[in-house]
Amino acid sequence: MFKQILFSIIYPVQTVKPNLEGRPKIAREKIIARCRNFIEECKGKPVTVKELATVAQVSERTLRTTFNEYFGISPARYLKLRQLHQVHRALRATESKKVLISDIMAQYGVWELGRFAGQYRRLFGELPSQTLRHALTLNLPSREARGIPI
Repeated sequence: MFKQILFSIIYPVQTVKPNLEGRPKIAREKIIARCRNFIEECKGKPVTVKELATVAQVSERTLRTTFNEYFGISPARYLKLRQLHQVHRALRATESKKVLISDIMAQYGVWELGRFAGQYRRLFGELPSQTLRHALTLNLPSREARGIPI
């Protein structure tokens, strides 16, 4: 008994405290909200996955996991689909024959026109030039009504 008391005095029992240092956990919804807000602030500008991770204050791996859980796709795929849809909307809203498709694509950060056109066709079933042509023919009656020459 004396040995146990002496032993406990010499070698006190140390309790192990959990290491609370490290990265705090951030709710998935908060990560997505931060990303969406940043994307909205950058309308018309290309956004990278690295920028999203920085804004969301998480690693790229956590961002990838969050996007896969939330949307079912990676952040890079999400950004590409967003870019495709932005170009599609811009082409459909065009009312001038003087607009160049390459100018619209450059406005949304597209530099590889051929590759982008292939991705665009797979998603929308037509080439960007066909979308523009179709938009121009749809806008003809509204132009005539406003007195704009065709």
